[in-house]
Amino acid sequence: MNIVWDDVCKRVRTLRTDYLNNLSQTAFGKKLGVSRSVINNIERNALEQPENKKSLFLLICHEFNVSEDWLLYGRGDVFVSADQFNLDTFVRMNDGSDLDMSTCTALFYSAVNNTFIRFTAK
Repeated sequence: MNIVWDDVCKRVRTLRTDYLNNLSQTAFGKKLGVSRSVINNIERNALEQPENKKSLFLLICHEFNVSEDWLLYGRGDVFVSADQFNLDTFVRMNDGSDLDMSTCTALFYSAVNNTFIRFTAK
């Protein structure tokens, strides 16, 4: 599924104004380590190449306990429940590769299903 950056930027503004009690752009940016002007540019969809700044959007998810699915794709609940763990976010926040993601996903599902998966090199 493709990310529609204009929609993501609108959701950032909605998050800040509707869900975070109208937190100022300055305070929002301070939590992320960026200036008010960066937040203003995000909300106006004025960032150059927002796809290259995906880590900033993932940081928003991490800092404010926001669902990555909601922020990037508009799906599901806004906030991640305290007892929910997002494997995708964990691997990405730790600079994991696609192979790391695949391996972690396979191991996670095997643990959930109480099955053992043996990986063999070809």
